[in-house]
Amino acid sequence: MRVTSETTVGPAIDAVAPLLIVDVDEVLALFMRGFERFVRPHGYEMRITRFALFQNIYRLSDGEVLDLDRGRALFDAFFEEAAGEIEPAPEASAALARMARDASIVILTNAPGHGRAARSRWLHANGFPYPMVINAGP
Repeated sequence: MRVTSETTVGPAIDAVAPLLIVDVDEVLALFMRGFERFVRPHGYEMRITRFALFQNIYRLSDGEVLDLDRGRALFDAFFEEAAGEIEPAPEASAALARMARDASIVILTNAPGHGRAARSRWLHANGFPYPMVINAGP
């Protein structure tokens, strides 16, 4: 596992406060909905039947699961073209703001490295001004 981090403008981590680590996708952001909208014009649809993201993407032409390389390419393209279009989870920003009164918050995301700036912009634009750590891999 390779972990890189980028500190975003926002509250510093308090060494004595509880630490709350929060994931982005399906916690702060409705990633699956946004990714599904992105893949459809490329000839794919999402059918959430498995845990692995790419195993849930099917070709519209024949209903077959797309191959891993094409899945990665779509994922990378999503972060280059459409990562800013994800809807925030309802009330997530307000909930984190309340928790930030008593805890330090760090955002954890499994975005690709080239998606760091897009993910950071999305977090700031949607009310999540907390330090961010990007994880690459399972």
